[in-house]
Amino acid sequence: MIKDKPHPVTSQRIAFGTAQLGMSYGIANRSGRPSDVDVSGMIGSYLSQGYRWFDTATGYGESERVLGRVFAALGVQDDVHVVSKGVCGDGEDEGVRSQVTASLERLGLPRLAAWLLHDENKLANWSAVHADEAIRLRQEGRVESVGISVYHPAAALRAVEELGFTSVQFPASPFDRRFLRQGVAERLVQGGAALNIRSIYLQGLGLMDVDTVPAGIPHGRAAVHALGEFCREREFDRDQFCLHYVLQRTAAYGARLVVGMENHAQLDRNIDLLNAAPIEPRHLEEWDAIWPLDFEPLVLPYRWKK
Repeated sequence: MIKDKPHPVTSQRIAFGTAQLGMSYGIANRSGRPSDVDVSGMIGSYLSQGYRWFDTATGYGESERVLGRVFAALGVQDDVHVVSKGVCGDGEDEGVRSQVTASLERLGLPRLAAWLLHDENKLANWSAVHADEAIRLRQEGRVESVGISVYHPAAALRAVEELGFTSVQFPASPFDRRFLRQGVAERLVQGGAALNIRSIYLQGLGLMDVDTVPAGIPHGRAAVHALGEFCREREFDRDQFCLHYVLQRTAAYGARLVVGMENHAQLDRNIDLLNAAPIEPRHLEEWDAIWPLDFEPLVLPYRWKK
Protein backbone atom coordinates (compact mmCIF):
# COMPACT_ATOMS: atom_id res chain seq x y z
CA MET A 1 0.00 0.00 0.00
CA ILE A 2 1.07 3.57 -0.63
CA LYS A 3 1.50 5.68 2.46
CA ASP A 4 -0.62 8.78 2.69
CA LYS A 5 1.17 11.99 1.88
CA PRO A 6 0.14 15.56 1.09
CA HIS A 7 -1.14 15.78 -2.46
CA PRO A 8 -0.01 18.58 -4.77
CA VAL A 9 -2.67 21.26 -5.15
CA THR A 10 -3.27 20.11 -8.71
CA SER A 11 -3.13 16.36 -8.06
CA GLN A 12 -6.78 15.85 -8.94
CA ARG A 13 -6.46 17.77 -12.20
CA ILE A 14 -4.30 15.36 -14.15
CA ALA A 15 -4.74 11.77 -15.27
CA PHE A 16 -1.99 9.55 -16.66
CA GLY A 17 -3.00 8.85 -20.26
CA THR A 18 -2.06 5.27 -21.10
CA ALA A 19 -2.73 4.81 -24.82
CA GLN A 20 1.05 4.80 -25.33
CA LEU A 21 1.42 1.88 -22.91
CA GLY A 22 -0.60 -0.45 -25.10
CA MET A 23 0.27 0.64 -28.63
CA SER A 24 2.31 3.14 -30.62
CA TYR A 25 0.07 6.19 -30.30
CA GLY A 26 0.30 9.81 -31.37
CA ILE A 27 1.64 11.50 -34.47
CA ALA A 28 4.82 12.55 -32.64
CA ASN A 29 5.52 9.14 -31.08
CA ARG A 30 9.00 7.94 -32.03
CA SER A 31 9.82 5.53 -29.22
CA GLY A 32 6.88 3.13 -29.46
CA ARG A 33 5.57 1.23 -26.43
CA PRO A 34 7.59 1.32 -23.20
CA SER A 35 8.50 -1.93 -21.47
CA ASP A 36 6.70 -3.14 -18.33
CA VAL A 37 9.82 -2.25 -16.34
CA ASP A 38 9.71 1.32 -17.62
CA VAL A 39 5.97 1.55 -17.03
CA SER A 40 6.39 0.30 -13.46
CA GLY A 41 9.02 2.96 -12.79
CA MET A 42 6.84 5.69 -14.25
CA ILE A 43 3.72 4.68 -12.35
CA GLY A 44 5.63 4.23 -9.12
CA SER A 45 7.04 7.74 -9.43
CA TYR A 46 3.64 9.17 -10.39
CA LEU A 47 1.94 7.62 -7.37
CA SER A 48 4.73 8.58 -4.98
CA GLN A 49 4.10 12.23 -5.79
CA GLY A 50 0.45 12.02 -4.81
CA TYR A 51 -1.18 11.42 -8.21
CA ARG A 52 -3.81 8.70 -8.52
CA TRP A 53 -5.75 9.03 -11.78
CA PHE A 54 -5.32 6.92 -14.93
CA ASP A 55 -7.13 6.91 -18.27
CA THR A 56 -7.28 3.81 -20.46
CA ALA A 57 -9.59 1.95 -22.88
CA THR A 58 -10.22 -1.47 -24.33
CA GLY A 59 -9.28 0.09 -27.66
CA TYR A 60 -5.75 0.97 -26.46
CA GLY A 61 -4.19 -2.36 -27.37
CA GLU A 62 -2.60 -3.97 -24.30
CA SER A 63 -2.97 -0.92 -22.08
CA GLU A 64 -5.43 -2.40 -19.56
CA ARG A 65 -3.40 -5.59 -19.22
CA VAL A 66 -0.14 -3.66 -18.77
CA LEU A 67 -1.74 -1.53 -16.06
CA GLY A 68 -3.13 -4.63 -14.38
CA ARG A 69 0.29 -6.29 -14.23
CA VAL A 70 1.98 -3.15 -12.90
CA PHE A 71 -0.72 -2.35 -10.34
CA ALA A 72 -0.49 -5.92 -9.02
CA ALA A 73 3.32 -5.83 -8.87
CA LEU A 74 3.24 -2.53 -6.98
CA GLY A 75 0.34 -3.62 -4.76
CA VAL A 76 -1.64 -0.44 -5.44
CA GLN A 77 -5.00 -1.78 -6.63
CA ASP A 78 -6.82 0.08 -3.82
CA ASP A 79 -4.92 3.32 -4.36
CA VAL A 80 -5.72 4.15 -7.98
CA HIS A 81 -8.66 5.74 -9.78
CA VAL A 82 -9.06 4.40 -13.31
CA VAL A 83 -11.29 5.62 -16.13
CA SER A 84 -11.73 3.12 -18.95
CA LYS A 85 -13.73 3.08 -22.16
CA GLY A 86 -15.51 0.55 -24.32
CA VAL A 87 -18.34 0.07 -26.77
CA CYS A 88 -22.00 -0.85 -26.58
CA GLY A 89 -24.24 -2.44 -29.14
CA ASP A 90 -26.74 -5.20 -29.69
CA GLY A 91 -24.34 -8.06 -29.02
CA GLU A 92 -24.15 -9.71 -25.59
CA ASP A 93 -20.44 -8.90 -25.36
CA GLU A 94 -21.19 -5.21 -26.02
CA GLY A 95 -23.40 -4.60 -23.00
CA VAL A 96 -22.21 -2.19 -20.32
CA ARG A 97 -21.91 -4.93 -17.69
CA SER A 98 -19.84 -7.22 -19.92
CA GLN A 99 -17.58 -4.34 -20.94
CA VAL A 100 -17.01 -3.15 -17.36
CA THR A 101 -16.47 -6.70 -16.08
CA ALA A 102 -13.88 -7.44 -18.77
CA SER A 103 -12.01 -4.19 -18.08
CA LEU A 104 -11.95 -4.86 -14.34
CA GLU A 105 -10.57 -8.35 -14.92
CA ARG A 106 -7.78 -7.05 -17.15
CA LEU A 107 -6.98 -4.24 -14.72
CA GLY A 108 -7.23 -6.45 -11.63
CA LEU A 109 -9.38 -3.82 -9.88
CA PRO A 110 -12.55 -4.00 -7.78
CA ARG A 111 -14.09 -0.89 -9.38
CA LEU A 112 -13.72 1.78 -12.04
CA ALA A 113 -13.88 5.49 -11.30
CA ALA A 114 -15.73 5.81 -14.61
CA TRP A 115 -16.61 3.79 -17.67
CA LEU A 116 -17.05 5.79 -20.88
CA LEU A 117 -18.69 4.93 -24.16
CA HIS A 118 -15.73 5.29 -26.50
CA ASP A 119 -17.57 6.26 -29.68
CA GLU A 120 -20.18 9.01 -29.81
CA ASN A 121 -21.68 7.34 -32.88
CA LYS A 122 -22.67 4.44 -30.62
CA LEU A 123 -25.13 6.70 -28.79
CA ALA A 124 -27.64 5.44 -31.34
CA ASN A 125 -27.27 2.00 -29.71
CA TRP A 126 -27.83 3.26 -26.16
CA SER A 127 -31.00 1.70 -24.83
CA ALA A 128 -33.02 1.30 -21.66
CA VAL A 129 -31.19 -1.99 -21.14
CA HIS A 130 -27.80 -0.26 -21.19
CA ALA A 131 -29.08 2.48 -18.88
CA ASP A 132 -30.39 -0.13 -16.42
CA GLU A 133 -27.05 -1.96 -16.50
CA ALA A 134 -25.25 1.30 -15.74
CA ILE A 135 -27.52 2.01 -12.77
CA ARG A 136 -27.03 -1.48 -11.32
CA LEU A 137 -23.25 -1.33 -11.76
CA ARG A 138 -23.17 1.93 -9.83
CA GLN A 139 -25.37 0.47 -7.09
CA GLU A 140 -23.04 -2.53 -6.83
CA GLY A 141 -20.00 -0.27 -6.52
CA ARG A 142 -18.41 -1.69 -9.67
CA VAL A 143 -18.30 1.69 -11.38
CA GLU A 144 -18.74 5.15 -9.92
CA SER A 145 -19.78 6.98 -13.08
CA VAL A 146 -20.89 6.14 -16.63
CA GLY A 147 -20.18 8.61 -19.39
CA ILE A 148 -18.92 9.17 -22.92
CA SER A 149 -15.83 10.19 -24.87
CA VAL A 150 -16.71 12.57 -27.70
CA TYR A 151 -15.37 14.73 -30.51
CA HIS A 152 -18.36 17.05 -30.87
CA PRO A 153 -20.25 19.28 -28.41
CA ALA A 154 -23.69 18.19 -29.63
CA ALA A 155 -23.01 14.56 -28.72
CA ALA A 156 -21.78 15.53 -25.26
CA LEU A 157 -24.82 17.69 -24.55
CA ARG A 158 -27.20 14.95 -25.68
CA ALA A 159 -25.45 12.35 -23.53
CA VAL A 160 -25.67 14.49 -20.40
CA GLU A 161 -28.87 16.46 -20.81
CA GLU A 162 -31.02 13.77 -22.45
CA LEU A 163 -29.49 10.45 -21.36
CA GLY A 164 -28.17 11.32 -17.91
CA PHE A 165 -24.49 10.44 -18.40
CA THR A 166 -22.33 11.73 -15.56
CA SER A 167 -18.86 11.93 -17.11
CA VAL A 168 -17.63 13.41 -20.40
CA GLN A 169 -14.22 13.32 -22.04
CA PHE A 170 -13.52 15.74 -24.88
CA PRO A 171 -10.56 17.33 -26.67
CA ALA A 172 -9.27 20.84 -26.01
CA SER A 173 -6.06 22.66 -26.88
CA PRO A 174 -4.90 26.11 -27.97
CA PHE A 175 -6.15 25.06 -31.42
CA ASP A 176 -9.46 23.60 -30.23
CA ARG A 177 -11.74 25.66 -27.98
CA ARG A 178 -15.08 24.36 -29.26
CA PHE A 179 -16.19 22.98 -25.89
CA LEU A 180 -14.92 26.01 -23.99
CA ARG A 181 -16.99 28.43 -26.04
CA GLN A 182 -20.73 29.04 -26.23
CA GLY A 183 -21.18 27.73 -22.69
CA VAL A 184 -20.83 24.04 -23.62
CA ALA A 185 -18.51 23.04 -20.76
CA GLU A 186 -20.62 25.03 -18.31
CA ARG A 187 -23.80 23.28 -19.45
CA LEU A 188 -22.16 19.88 -19.04
CA VAL A 189 -21.13 20.67 -15.47
CA GLN A 190 -24.55 22.09 -14.67
CA GLY A 191 -25.97 18.82 -15.97
CA GLY A 192 -23.98 16.94 -13.35
CA ALA A 193 -21.08 15.72 -15.50
CA ALA A 194 -17.44 15.49 -14.48
CA LEU A 195 -15.13 16.71 -17.26
CA ASN A 196 -12.00 14.96 -18.53
CA ILE A 197 -10.02 16.69 -21.25
CA ARG A 198 -7.70 15.01 -23.73
CA SER A 199 -5.52 16.05 -26.69
CA ILE A 200 -4.07 19.15 -25.05
CA TYR A 201 -1.04 18.72 -27.35
CA LEU A 202 -3.27 17.47 -30.21
CA GLN A 203 -1.55 14.06 -30.31
CA GLY A 204 1.82 15.83 -30.11
CA LEU A 205 1.23 17.98 -33.20
CA GLY A 206 1.60 21.18 -31.21
CA LEU A 207 5.11 20.19 -30.14
CA MET A 208 6.46 19.16 -33.56
CA ASP A 209 8.94 21.09 -35.70
CA VAL A 210 7.13 22.80 -38.54
CA ASP A 211 9.08 20.97 -41.24
CA THR A 212 8.11 17.58 -39.77
CA VAL A 213 4.35 18.23 -39.75
CA PRO A 214 2.71 15.92 -42.32
CA ALA A 215 1.25 17.74 -45.30
CA GLY A 216 -1.98 15.77 -44.90
CA ILE A 217 -2.99 17.69 -41.77
CA PRO A 218 -5.04 20.70 -42.95
CA HIS A 219 -3.68 23.95 -41.50
CA GLY A 220 -1.17 21.87 -39.50
CA ARG A 221 2.00 23.67 -40.50
CA ALA A 222 0.39 27.10 -40.20
CA ALA A 223 -0.90 26.24 -36.72
CA VAL A 224 2.43 24.91 -35.47
CA HIS A 225 4.30 27.88 -36.96
CA ALA A 226 1.92 30.35 -35.30
CA LEU A 227 2.20 28.65 -31.92
CA GLY A 228 5.98 28.43 -32.18
CA GLU A 229 6.35 32.12 -32.99
CA PHE A 230 3.90 33.13 -30.28
CA CYS A 231 5.76 31.14 -27.62
CA ARG A 232 9.20 32.22 -28.81
CA GLU A 233 8.30 35.90 -28.61
CA ARG A 234 6.97 35.49 -25.05
CA GLU A 235 9.64 33.05 -23.90
CA PHE A 236 7.26 30.15 -23.24
CA ASP A 237 7.97 26.54 -24.01
CA ARG A 238 5.23 25.20 -26.25
CA ASP A 239 4.34 22.33 -23.93
CA GLN A 240 4.13 24.82 -21.06
CA PHE A 241 1.70 27.03 -22.95
CA CYS A 242 -0.45 24.16 -24.26
CA LEU A 243 -0.87 22.58 -20.83
CA HIS A 244 -1.52 25.82 -18.98
CA TYR A 245 -3.83 27.17 -21.65
CA VAL A 246 -6.20 24.25 -21.08
CA LEU A 247 -5.52 23.96 -17.33
CA GLN A 248 -6.38 27.60 -16.73
CA ARG A 249 -9.28 27.82 -19.17
CA THR A 250 -10.98 24.86 -17.45
CA ALA A 251 -10.16 25.66 -13.82
CA ALA A 252 -13.70 26.87 -13.09
CA TYR A 253 -15.08 23.48 -14.10
CA GLY A 254 -12.62 21.36 -12.09
CA ALA A 255 -11.80 19.50 -15.31
CA ARG A 256 -9.17 16.77 -15.26
CA LEU A 257 -6.52 16.79 -18.02
CA VAL A 258 -5.61 13.44 -19.56
CA VAL A 259 -1.93 13.67 -20.47
CA GLY A 260 -0.25 10.85 -22.37
CA MET A 261 3.19 9.87 -21.06
CA GLU A 262 5.44 7.34 -22.74
CA ASN A 263 8.72 7.75 -20.83
CA HIS A 264 9.98 8.94 -17.45
CA ALA A 265 11.36 12.23 -18.74
CA GLN A 266 7.97 13.07 -20.24
CA LEU A 267 6.27 12.20 -16.95
CA ASP A 268 8.61 14.42 -14.93
CA ARG A 269 8.23 17.25 -17.41
CA ASN A 270 4.43 17.20 -17.34
CA ILE A 271 4.30 17.15 -13.55
CA ASP A 272 6.77 20.04 -13.37
CA LEU A 273 4.63 22.00 -15.81
CA LEU A 274 1.46 21.19 -13.94
CA ASN A 275 2.84 22.65 -10.73
CA ALA A 276 4.54 25.68 -12.33
CA ALA A 277 3.25 29.21 -11.93
CA PRO A 278 0.23 30.02 -14.10
CA ILE A 279 0.52 32.00 -17.31
CA GLU A 280 -0.80 35.55 -17.16
CA PRO A 281 -4.38 35.61 -18.51
CA ARG A 282 -3.51 38.34 -21.00
CA HIS A 283 -1.31 35.88 -22.88
CA LEU A 284 -4.23 33.49 -23.27
CA GLU A 285 -6.26 36.31 -24.77
CA GLU A 286 -3.38 37.26 -27.06
CA TRP A 287 -3.23 33.74 -28.43
CA ASP A 288 -6.98 33.68 -29.06
CA ALA A 289 -6.61 36.88 -31.10
CA ILE A 290 -3.72 35.43 -33.13
CA TRP A 291 -5.42 32.07 -33.77
CA PRO A 292 -9.15 32.75 -33.33
CA LEU A 293 -10.75 29.88 -35.25
CA ASP A 294 -11.19 26.21 -34.39
CA PHE A 295 -10.66 24.47 -37.74
CA GLU A 296 -12.30 21.04 -37.49
CA PRO A 297 -10.10 19.49 -40.23
CA LEU A 298 -7.14 20.41 -38.00
CA VAL A 299 -8.47 19.48 -34.56
CA LEU A 300 -10.22 16.24 -35.51
CA PRO A 301 -7.51 13.63 -36.18
CA TYR A 302 -9.94 11.31 -37.96
CA ARG A 303 -10.07 13.94 -40.70
CA TRP A 304 -6.31 13.99 -41.23
CA LYS A 305 -5.15 12.51 -44.51
CA LYS A 306 -2.64 9.69 -44.30
